[in-house]
Amino acid sequence: MEKEVWQKEIQVSRGREGMDCLVKQINSLALQEELKTESGETICLHVETFQGGRRDGTSANKSMRTELSEMTRDSRTLTRNNEREMQRVVTASEQFKEELAMRKKEVASKEGEVARVTEESTKVKEQIDREELLYNRQFEDINDQLYQLKSQDRVNMEMKQRELVIAKDRLE
Repeated sequence: MEKEVWQKEIQVSRGREGMDCLVKQINSLALQEELKTESGETICLHVETFQGGRRDGTSANKSMRTELSEMTRDSRTLTRNNEREMQRVVTASEQFKEELAMRKKEVASKEGEVARVTEESTKVKEQIDREELLYNRQFEDINDQLYQLKSQDRVNMEMKQRELVIAKDRLE
């Protein structure tokens, strides 16, 4: 019998140590996370509230449990709202990435088109320069021919005038 009592006392002692450790962990986390009660006090559990046989501890446990339940519910609601907001941000980000990729493709396409148009423009300018050079040569050739014709006409006119003078002299 004494052995059983001794084992029960050891078991109770170990249970209290575990409870002390658990209360310390809870209090440490509450302090780190700055968890506050509705009245604004930092949440702090006491080992005495878990000891049986005391009525004031039971009511304190119930009120603490109620507050912790409300805080848990509020925290879950906040977490769900944050997750929804995060999902909206992720969706918007994905849409932005898709639009950015589309715009980059458009820019690449436009750059290709600009390069093609520039190349065509260069070819057209070169063709115009060649044609202009050809037309200038033709114009110079025609101008030379015209000058030669005019020169021949003057020579022919001078010869005709001499012939006219000679013919008049003969007639006289």
